[in-house]
Amino acid sequence: MPSSLGRELLADDGGRDPYIEDQGTLWFLHWQFFLPPFLGASWPLAFNSPPRAFDHKELTACIIGEARRRPTLKNLSDSSFEKDASCIIRMYAPSARNDSEIRCPFTDLGLIEATADKGRYRFSTGLTQFPPPLIFLAASLSYADLVQSGARSISLAQIARSENSPGIAFRMSETECGRTLDQAANSLLEDVSFVESDGIRQLQFTASASDLYHQSLRAYYSGVLEPCC
Repeated sequence: MPSSLGRELLADDGGRDPYIEDQGTLWFLHWQFFLPPFLGASWPLAFNSPPRAFDHKELTACIIGEARRRPTLKNLSDSSFEKDASCIIRMYAPSARNDSEIRCPFTDLGLIEATADKGRYRFSTGLTQFPPPLIFLAASLSYADLVQSGARSISLAQIARSENSPGIAFRMSETECGRTLDQAANSLLEDVSFVESDGIRQLQFTASASDLYHQSLRAYYSGVLEPCC
């Protein structure tokens, strides 16, 4: 059955982006891997502790090594992680083939790049494109609601570097996270501000993080996608 998120985004009658025409939707869907119940467990394992460079076998070994340290995952079969590693590479890495093969749209995000060595890849650093500011803000607010529900602030360091954080998921440095939050929070939403307090940069909000998460998404899609005729 479609989830509430699936209906909200993709429903033919009133979905925000039913044909996934906006790249912000791809960033937002990628973010779902880093939220409970972690149905794609290999994705956060790979992004949180990526090897410097890897082929399919090395990425599999990295994911298995991380999984074995987690009680809820240590009994899953190695073959499951092997299939996930293959899927991650095919999902995000640019394909060397130039034929009629259907290309995964997530390759447009540039999160994995090929190295000079054939068949080897690395998680990208120094991306030239990032999530739209309001999509990044929505991810940051959902993360804040997850890790410290009821709070009215979260530090930039947590957003950028903590496990399963938006900075980890989107391969963004702390500087890039701060710049993106500053643009979104201080320019587009009255209830959210990005400030420095006692030398600590943080995202502050006067309403619940959950409510502002939905408000951020509404603001993004109302301003980016043209209404269907």
